Amino acid sequence: MLTVTRSFEFVATHKLPYCGGKCADIHSHNYVLEVSVGAPAGPISKRNDVPEVRRKAWGIIADEGVQHGMIVDFAVLDEIVTPFIKEYDRSFLNARIDNPTTEEIVIDIMERLLPLIPVTLHGIELYKLRLFETSKCWVEWRNPNVCF
Repeated sequence: MLTVTRSFEFVATHKLPYCGGKCADIHSHNYVLEVSVGAPAGPISKRNDVPEVRRKAWGIIADEGVQHGMIVDFAVLDEIVTPFIKEYDRSFLNARIDNPTTEEIVIDIMERLLPLIPVTLHGIELYKLRLFETSKCWVEWRNPNVCF
């Protein structure tokens, strides 16, 4: 399997109502979300499971003699994920999630992206999400159904 990962950043405020201590008070984090998508290893520029129109649009087919060999263009991944990031950025997360722990935020993002990736990017699956609350603390979700 080959994976491609793109990082996205957002700032959000929250409080954890079921947690004692300082996390029960309103506070903010500079979150970093890593989104990883995967595809079976092999000659990517020659993939037959992807319609040629899409392969050209994604830049994964030879173009004027140059083989790009990409799973997905980062710009295409940006187009899919950025609208979700904009919803979280500069927001009060409790308005969207009752108890917005990092785990709950990852689950919320996963539930929204999981059905979208294979439909938008034929033959490519959402493989992993990693959400950093700080540079030392993160939560990671891996798709249990992906085994290329």
